[in-house]
Amino acid sequence: MNSNVSDIQARLERLHQDYARQLPDKIAVIDRLWQQLLTAPDATIRQELIRLCHTLAGSGASYGFAQVTAACRQIEQALLNLDDRTEIPDALSQQINLHLNQLRELSRQAPDKRMDPGAKAADPSAGRLIYILDEADHYAHELAGEIRNYGYTIELFDEPRLLQQQLQQQLPAAIVLTCSLAETDPTELSRFAPLAQQAPTLLITDNGDTAHRLQAVRSGIQAYFLKPANIIDLIDTLDHFSHEEPHPPCRILIVEDSQPAAEFYAAHLQQAGMEVQYITDPMQIMEAISGFSPELILMDLYMPRCSGKELSELVRQKESNLATPIVFLSAESDLEKQLDVIQHGDDFLTKPISAAHLVAAVRSRTRRFRELRALMLRDSLTGLYNHTTLFDLFHRELQRASRHGDMLSYVMLDIDRFKQVNDNYGHGIGDQVIQSLSRLLRQRLRGSDYIGRYGGEEFAIIMPNTPAEAASEVIDTIRIDFARLRQHTHDGEIYCTFSAGVIDSTLSDDAGNLARAADAALYRAKQAGRNRLMLADKTDL
Repeated sequence: MNSNVSDIQARLERLHQDYARQLPDKIAVIDRLWQQLLTAPDATIRQELIRLCHTLAGSGASYGFAQVTAACRQIEQALLNLDDRTEIPDALSQQINLHLNQLRELSRQAPDKRMDPGAKAADPSAGRLIYILDEADHYAHELAGEIRNYGYTIELFDEPRLLQQQLQQQLPAAIVLTCSLAETDPTELSRFAPLAQQAPTLLITDNGDTAHRLQAVRSGIQAYFLKPANIIDLIDTLDHFSHEEPHPPCRILIVEDSQPAAEFYAAHLQQAGMEVQYITDPMQIMEAISGFSPELILMDLYMPRCSGKELSELVRQKESNLATPIVFLSAESDLEKQLDVIQHGDDFLTKPISAAHLVAAVRSRTRRFRELRALMLRDSLTGLYNHTTLFDLFHRELQRASRHGDMLSYVMLDIDRFKQVNDNYGHGIGDQVIQSLSRLLRQRLRGSDYIGRYGGEEFAIIMPNTPAEAASEVIDTIRIDFARLRQHTHDGEIYCTFSAGVIDSTLSDDAGNLARAADAALYRAKQAGRNRLMLADKTDL
């Protein structure tokens, strides 16, 4: 088991133990304040009692004390119906005493361990291993070479029996089946069902009628391609099944005045693979946002010194925070109050909340935030950063490198004779070439590198902590592999190349100068015959 996952699970267990150990003291404080309130009505004491019961109601069930939540809600509601200036009616006093006796008894019981443990973190990548079963006149041998260009390891099989034996030894990221279905009964596809039960399975064939596609679905086959398969679509699917291009962890900021509740939410979100920070003092929220840049804020509705509604309006005063989702968490059950609160945020979750529900709601909201942000920051065809965003990142990374004394490389590259591709084969094939290069760049470069579509067939890359010589080696390897990729057209196949210019920050600390120098080096590569890379020097500045 991953040590980080083990650490989180151990922390969750400690949190449950600490909560159970501290529960009698929390109930004793409520009891003491209640006795004071019985002696003499006092608005301050009543409000503090309401706050404590509200907090305990919100956390009890999460820690396995569902009956504590129910009893505290009853006490809270009864206290809300009191008038600060009159004596407490005997009937109400007896009702609250009854619930307090129940709380004392519950605090001596063990928590209910049947509570939902929450969502586990996503499994790490299944790897780069692909099994191909070839039943289509050696088409798979050509296909294997193309898939290998994108960094996958391929094992070929010519009999289902041999593939089934290998599956007992090691499971792949995916299985690719290539076969002819031109004159076959659709039900014959059912023979692949045992394979599809063990690993994600793709079928590449020559028959795309609905009956065969439907049988493929019934047999557990998850993707269906017609020969010759579009390599970009195929690699996209394989990347999906192999968990390649993992998204960075969601960044979640929790604002919760109850330390146990904050730690509970944080631990379960971290267990689900998210990056989490929490604060228990709402007055620290602007500093926390500035330092952490959260993609979602999970905020308690009722807190000392300010409410969640007020805090959300404060956050929204800053333009850069307008798009950041705010999800309120509260034991508030009044629908009208919930609807009023949603006007100040993006969602409302009711305490107590199961860990699985919390993770699902946070993940869904964060995914939507990323999708909306991507529409503004990324190129629609390739999914790479657009020109404006990449240059903003270039300025930021250059400043960071300067502060820390690091080196940064900047690369400009351009697909050779791209106009001829568009003129001879159409813009659809041109888009395919652009997509194939963007896919190759994303796969071969590091997660810390920034890749952008500069415009048309031109790309730019920021490579932090990398000197120009090292960047050149990486880009040149990609250049060689790109030249080997077959681009399928209606008339057959073509091959494309690119040229590149590379510079690093030792020559200048100005982003504009570096970009112009890289472009000048790229121009020299074109002039020297294309399909090559040039290092920029001082003459290019």
